[in-house]
Amino acid sequence: MYRDEDMHDKMTAEFLGQLGSDDFHSEDNFKKLSPFFCVIVLRSNLEKKKYPASVVYGDYKKRWRIENHFNFVEKLIRFYGLKTDDYYAMQGLCFIVLVVGQIKAAFKKRQKSSSSRYVAHLSTKECLIKASRIKISQYQNKKWYMSVTTKKTVELMNEMGVDLDSDLKKLNMYQR
Repeated sequence: MYRDEDMHDKMTAEFLGQLGSDDFHSEDNFKKLSPFFCVIVLRSNLEKKKYPASVVYGDYKKRWRIENHFNFVEKLIRFYGLKTDDYYAMQGLCFIVLVVGQIKAAFKKRQKSSSSRYVAHLSTKECLIKASRIKISQYQNKKWYMSVTTKKTVELMNEMGVDLDSDLKKLNMYQR
């Protein structure tokens, strides 16, 4: 048995964030369930002394990350059924998937180093959905304007290193 403390903290924050939102998310249920958050039961034929649960779990988690990346590429980015018999087209697709993985890794690294608990516990998909709420429109005077729906969206952008005001000024400067 092994407990992933990072995932435990994330699940705790998610549960507490929904506390009182329905019958399931109550303080009583939290007290009952939280000791079991991210307790992983692994079965292996490896020797326990040479390979403690933390090592086996670490190796499994590395493999798990690969699977999660392919799920991310296939489902979130919607690279469905990218199959081709053309060698060079396949090399291009592999390159795109590699770049997507590198962007995602940099994104997650920045997110994990965030001082904001709100930002640190969002999933990649949630971050992208929240970021998509920023609307930029060009009006008749040929200037670009931005509308941001919530303070949390601004907090997310700041934590991810995006300076919305500066980027908007640059966009308007290039329009001339």
